[in-house]
Amino acid sequence: MNGGSGRRLAVRGDDTTAPAEGVTDSGDAGGLLTPSALLGAAVAVVLVLPWSLRTSPAHAVLSALQVAVAGAGIARSTHPGLRPVALVTFVFTFAWLGIAPAYQLATGDAAWGDDAVLVGPYTTEALVLLVLATTTLYVAFFRPGRDRPVPAGHAEVDEPPRWVCAGYVLACLVLTPGAVAAAGGVGGLFSSRSARGEALGSAGISLAQSGGLAVALVGILPGALATAAAYLTLIRVLAQVRRSGWGDVDAVDAVLLAAGLALVVLFANPLVNTRALSAAALGSLVLLVLRPRSGPAARWMAVALLMATLVAYPAANAFRGTTTNTAGPEGLEFLAGIDFDGFQQAINALQYVDERGHSWGTYALSGVFYVVPRSIWADKERPASIDVAENRGYEFTNLSLPVHSELFVDFGTIGMVVALALLATAGRRCDLDWTRGARTRWALAAPYACLACLSIIRGPIGANAPVYLTNLGLIAVGLLLARRSVAPGDAPVTGGGGPDR
Repeated sequence: MNGGSGRRLAVRGDDTTAPAEGVTDSGDAGGLLTPSALLGAAVAVVLVLPWSLRTSPAHAVLSALQVAVAGAGIARSTHPGLRPVALVTFVFTFAWLGIAPAYQLATGDAAWGDDAVLVGPYTTEALVLLVLATTTLYVAFFRPGRDRPVPAGHAEVDEPPRWVCAGYVLACLVLTPGAVAAAGGVGGLFSSRSARGEALGSAGISLAQSGGLAVALVGILPGALATAAAYLTLIRVLAQVRRSGWGDVDAVDAVLLAAGLALVVLFANPLVNTRALSAAALGSLVLLVLRPRSGPAARWMAVALLMATLVAYPAANAFRGTTTNTAGPEGLEFLAGIDFDGFQQAINALQYVDERGHSWGTYALSGVFYVVPRSIWADKERPASIDVAENRGYEFTNLSLPVHSELFVDFGTIGMVVALALLATAGRRCDLDWTRGARTRWALAAPYACLACLSIIRGPIGANAPVYLTNLGLIAVGLLLARRSVAPGDAPVTGGGGPDR
């Protein structure tokens, strides 16, 4: 283990630049309707066919279109190589907003005992909007076209600066005593989400009582700093290992990585955080280590994600002693349970807009600028899912709200399409660089960005923006400050040379 100065040399032969087989630096030349996409769409439609036969023709066709587009997205994300952001996006969309709605419409069962929502006047419109949103994502992720090669000197970056990693660890350590005390001790950080929430409420720390800044200092920043520190330091350590082996890892970096991982376990564990947040914090580190890019690796990841979404995700309720609200003979009643309330909230969002009108960006802005106290911004909105659920008459309002529905509430149909296209375009940039094996900032951000999509899709923005914008922002700072590692005159990354993974 080396305790040297940390000077880094660019190594052109590193296999981090190896692309997936059949992937070049020219972008998408295969078009939108590739054979793999058509096969994925066909398989998806066959899966929901028994349920489609039990609902109205209009709902059957729209449900089939929804799963077909999502299924095509899964297939395109795994062939010829892995596109991680698109894969997570379409796997979760397929399960949460494809399979679940088809089951609910066929059985007449919905979450929270509100079965009537499925037979109201907004169901068909909700399906149309859902298909439009998913199609927009598909086109933006997989649009045909050629991308300009990355100029020499800009293609790859060196490790994030050590001082950034150390600064994040130290800042997290400074905030740790206050965060631990607010949670009622270290044990409170390993209790449950409800217990931690009660402890924070007892200490007067909540959005309503103390504002976003106080919540951020004890509930968001410690976990975000820990996650970013571990993520960026792991990038440094892995680069050193791939050049010279474990024996050449700088001692300071090893200590920083150990500290970052310990803080992630403390502040981002799944006991007191959402399952998606913990999956992003921990799973992104696994992706950095394994670096899956090939078609076979992509397909294994797709299977793992489907199992996690359709099996592990609802099974966590049994672990926590939570039950679903229905009992069906097919053994799939969890698809109408509390974890799959996205479709009915999409329906409720249309009712909300019909009765109250569009909010024209107030929900999104309130989520993005969550640190602004209400004493300054008295009209700052709470998460949109709460208002949508209350408008429907629900007593329990801590529900999800699919991001496309919230964007529709905020900006209307055109605004929703534009916003989704922009988000997918950013994800496409991460995906293409990751699949090529290029060591760019976009590629290095892909592991965390892809898993963050689990929460981004589920919504609401007001609950997720404070967490994921902070986490992604801290990671982005470290990547933006990383030095360029391609010497002047070197050729741009063209996708040659290394082994496929």
